[in-house]
Amino acid sequence: MDEIDSILNAPLSNDPNALRAEIQKARQAETKAKTQIYTLRGKKGLQAMAAAMGEELPPQLAETPIYDDPEDSPQIQELRRQIALIREMERQQHEQIAELRRKKAELESGSN
Repeated sequence: MDEIDSILNAPLSNDPNALRAEIQKARQAETKAKTQIYTLRGKKGLQAMAAAMGEELPPQLAETPIYDDPEDSPQIQELRRQIALIREMERQQHEQIAELRRKKAELESGSN
């Protein structure tokens, strides 16, 4: 989660290339968060299968709380919240890149 927090708390740059790099980092963090969601869902499925077969759960699965709906998991809710924040930050960065392009075009047309 520290990676996502650092992305969200970074000041926006006026350099389009720096903004693109931040967008790329945000997309990677989003992919990582989605992977964690799928992992949590997979653990839920494994727990259900073991319970249905009457088998003992491995310790790493037994320690994880079982939710009837994996979407109720606090981890998944937090990851979804962070994904939404990352997408909003990306939208703002795209707007800032567009604004920088407009300003550059105005400067270039004014100097010609």
